Amino acid sequence: KRWRALFKGNFLDPSRDDAKYLNEVLRIVGGLTDVSTQRAIYYTLRGAHPDWKYKGKELGDEFYSHFVQWVMEKLQLKIGLTMQSVGVWAAPRGYIAGDGMISTARRGRIPLTARPTLGFDLADQEVIFNTPARKVIHFEKDAGFEGLTSGQFPKYVEAIFSTSQGQLSEAASKFLRTAEDFGLKLYAVHDGDPSGIQMQLLYGMATKNNCYMPSEFYPKVVHPLG
Repeated sequence: KRWRALFKGNFLDPSRDDAKYLNEVLRIVGGLTDVSTQRAIYYTLRGAHPDWKYKGKELGDEFYSHFVQWVMEKLQLKIGLTMQSVGVWAAPRGYIAGDGMISTARRGRIPLTARPTLGFDLADQEVIFNTPARKVIHFEKDAGFEGLTSGQFPKYVEAIFSTSQGQLSEAASKFLRTAEDFGLKLYAVHDGDPSGIQMQLLYGMATKNNCYMPSEFYPKVVHPLG
């Protein structure tokens, strides 16, 4: 009865394999003791059931697409919570670099010269900046990023540099707002193509298409550098 209620309407028949996939993911997520990622959940599922098949094949790339597009969506609908709220975060994408230190509850004090990955813990309430920088310059891509952030250049221009490697990730948006609340000015550099322009326009905007976060978690003012 529980599965019939979940799979009513246009959902798939609960007798199909999708029911066992979802059941197992519910078990894995329910047993988490730390934050994880969708891909880690997928590998845990595959490792626990090496004999399971999807459309007659091993649980490979085709199943992973089904997993992130269908299974994880139905998981959230079943429990009534977002993935992030139960500890399933997006994998870190991008990094920051500059002069000074940043402290997080999960990683402690990190020198900005170490280029820490741009995960959600860099956007938590407990984040503390200890830097002479006066601004953050966000790059759409990481092409040339290493050259800009090496040596003393970040110190000379009084900047922390960040990149989310081609995507306006939730963690990047929240990090920029955290830096803004700390008093840093925000700037951005993007490609001059439609995707780059769209990323620039989406700063400070919460939409159903790009994020679940409330507007208060987005930066208020990001100046385009070009």
